[in-house]
Parts: sequence; C-alpha cells; structure tokens
Amino acid sequence: MREVQVPSYRIRETEDDGSSRRLAIMAGGVAALLAVGGLVGWAVSRGGSGGIPVVEADSRPMKIRPEDRGGLRVANQDEIIFERRNAAGQFEATGRLGPAAEAPNLDALRAAT
Repeated sequence: MREVQVPSYRIRETEDDGSSRRLAIMAGGVAALLAVGGLVGWAVSRGGSGGIPVVEADSRPMKIRPEDRGGLRVANQDEIIFERRNAAGQFEATGRLGPAAEAPNLDALRAAT
C-alpha cells in the first residue's frame, strides 16, 4: 500500500512583520489630527464680533383683543332692555314678583298661648 498524503485543513499562520498594522494606526492618527484641527478651525472662525448677546423683552402687549371676536351674531344683542329709566334718571319698578309679606298679629298669638 501506498501512503497517501492527506492535506491539512488547518489554516497556516502567515508571517506578518506588523508593518500593515503600524500603517493603519498611523493613518488613523493622521485622520484624528485632521478632524481635531478642522473642528478647532471651525470654532475659531464662528467667533463673530465677540459681543455679549442682549436679551430684551418684546415691546408688544402680551394679549390683544381680536378684531373679529367670532361667535354667534344675534340681532339687538347689545341693547340694554332690562334697564329702564324715568326722566330723572332713576330706575322704575316695572312690576312685582309676588304678594307682600304678611304681618303677624302678635296679640292673637299671645292670647292663644
């Protein structure tokens, strides 16, 4: 019988001297420096005049009555019909709501007790 050579299924480690890893680390460092430098430059250029912002209240009134109040329009809604005055400017009694109160007869009550 012949001896058959069976190939190995194990992955062989390749010999790496680490140059590609060093290159990736250096590229990342350069990219980080560029990003930080860009942010610093952007922040410095946005400085503007450098004055302190002043916050003031609005001079307009807080509440304003609307020109059109809306709601249901009723004929003669602004008339004052319950206030009738005579010529002297006094209000007149227009009627009575009920009969006058009774006055008790105190003598009859004392006699009954």
